[in-house]
Amino acid sequence: MNILRDKVPGIDMPMFTRGGNTGYLVEAEIPLSARDTLRVGHEFRRFTLNDWWTPTTSAIDTLGPNPLLNVYNGRRNRLGTWAEWETRRAKRWTTLLGVRGDIVLMNTDNVQGYNSSQAATGDAAYYADATEFNSRSHTRRDYNVDLTALARYDAAPFLSIEGGYARKTRSPSIYERYLWVKRSFFAADMESWFGDLNGYTGNSDLKPEVAHTASATVSVHDSAGKGWERRLTPYYTRVHNYIDADRCPALNNGGSGCTADNFTATSGFVILRFANHTAQLYGFDASFRAPLGQTAVGRFSLAGTLGEVRGENLDTKDNLYRLMPFHGDISLQYERGGQHALGGLSGALSLKAVDAKTRVDAVRNELPTAGFALLNFRGGYRWKLAETASVRLDAGIENLANRRYDLPLGGRYWTDFNGTSNVPGMGRSFNTGLSFAF
Repeated sequence: MNILRDKVPGIDMPMFTRGGNTGYLVEAEIPLSARDTLRVGHEFRRFTLNDWWTPTTSAIDTLGPNPLLNVYNGRRNRLGTWAEWETRRAKRWTTLLGVRGDIVLMNTDNVQGYNSSQAATGDAAYYADATEFNSRSHTRRDYNVDLTALARYDAAPFLSIEGGYARKTRSPSIYERYLWVKRSFFAADMESWFGDLNGYTGNSDLKPEVAHTASATVSVHDSAGKGWERRLTPYYTRVHNYIDADRCPALNNGGSGCTADNFTATSGFVILRFANHTAQLYGFDASFRAPLGQTAVGRFSLAGTLGEVRGENLDTKDNLYRLMPFHGDISLQYERGGQHALGGLSGALSLKAVDAKTRVDAVRNELPTAGFALLNFRGGYRWKLAETASVRLDAGIENLANRRYDLPLGGRYWTDFNGTSNVPGMGRSFNTGLSFAF
């Protein structure tokens, strides 16, 4: 990343990142009987990260004379082994049981700021943060266990019921554990997350988050499974040690980042510290498809989806960040097979609607968005070139009415350094694509 001269004249601020991924994966599927299948696997993943910012000659007092070592020789190794047993019983029952164990090893080397002066203040105050970070052991080891239990019952040719439970564990990332700048607002604000433009500092004491999810799916469909269908999936998730963020408490040493004003600000950008909390998420997904009939010009059908998710930090009673409000879409679809004179022609006219986003995360100063509806069109034509070869042309127009709207999950614009603007959605756009199959 860099602030080049075409953005801020006279400023050259290089920021470099070098990462690497290596590993292996071995898995096998073992038929135990006509109705039982065992799947086993083992994998290793190693991720390395170096993140450093070289001095800036135009602001050497604040951004120099040394390179800032944001993450120095960071490494994260994950060793995992799993087994999964799938069984089919009495022609109507299917069950799946799975277990996975992971060991996650993390470490990083000592860091430094742009300068090592104890007397530096404001955006140049790095000494206290680097000293505190370097004085602690950076080695972290997590033992994680995942569990899955799923059962499906085909109650009738037109009715299927599925229910399950899952325990999923996620260890913190290198950035979440090892970002160390707190007192310099300038440097901490460079560590943005999810496009919210706030600054973040890490927490080496973070614990892995553990999510317990219960869900069920009811599917009502035609007996052949190729025509109409209605599906509803409600779910509930409770997360222990959910990795959220808190306002970092005010610190001394004359810094500009974690200050008393930062702690109480209700607008603009703030500095946050990753922290574990207890959280819950719940919602539903629903979908349907329904054929409208066959005519002389082709086959018509309707399809649609609905969904909503809500989330709450149970410790702070705040809303979780970046959750999609109630939304849905419905589309009128057309299809004509290749045996007709017009060839393989298809198309769809869809309406997508999103409710206003009013449940926002106060600690991040998340901005609300208004509701909107968009009309989209897409079409395709497929030519058969040979028995096993074909070419397909697709075209579409998104946002036919060229409506102005804000993305509910788009984050904020860095405008006038205050972040009071949401990121707008795309205006009317035309898309085409050509694909070959053989």
